[in-house]
Amino acid sequence: MELEENKIDQADADRRLDVFRNYNNSKDLEKHFYQKELLQQYNLSMSIGDERYRLYASAALTGDKKRLIGNSSRRVNFLLNNNINFNHQIRMQVELKGNYTSEKENGKDVVANGIRPYIRMLDDEGNYISKYYGIQQFVKEERVSKGYLDWSYNRLQKRKTNDKKTTGSNFSVNLNLNISPLDGLNLSTGFVYETWTTKGENYFSPVSYYARNLIN
Repeated sequence: MELEENKIDQADADRRLDVFRNYNNSKDLEKHFYQKELLQQYNLSMSIGDERYRLYASAALTGDKKRLIGNSSRRVNFLLNNNINFNHQIRMQVELKGNYTSEKENGKDVVANGIRPYIRMLDDEGNYISKYYGIQQFVKEERVSKGYLDWSYNRLQKRKTNDKKTTGSNFSVNLNLNISPLDGLNLSTGFVYETWTTKGENYFSPVSYYARNLIN
């Protein structure tokens, strides 16, 4: 466009094009958007007791670092099982179990697929390079000169300002009571309680593109 408007000559245009031709962003994308996946699991269990009383407890922690930077999950599980034989006629089982999960998805909507190989995220000094997004760039620049907020868009900056997470928990109690008052006669009763919650948060900081675009 600048060449057509005679703001630059053909030599300048060719020099600028050479910058794009000689640059390949594959290493930058791998560095800033992707990471090695890592799954970590830790387990602990114990069992104590005798014929009248037995306790079993276990806990597990799982951490999962996803392929996209900014995406990860964590899960904690626990189980407590208690068997009590009061005598030959009365027995009780108590089971407590639950889990807690936490997941972050801050890299999901800024995946680097489809970015042309000559597009740069950062300049040589490490500053974000604005990319055309949504509203035409000359309109943004005109509005910013009149006092609007910075309207620049950069995928890497967007990922770093994302704060999206989901948490969930589940807890249950299971009680069973067995009574054998006579040979051949068994009575049993039980109680079950379970609860679960899920919470999702998607926070946009004041410096995020979403917030700046919304304000503008």
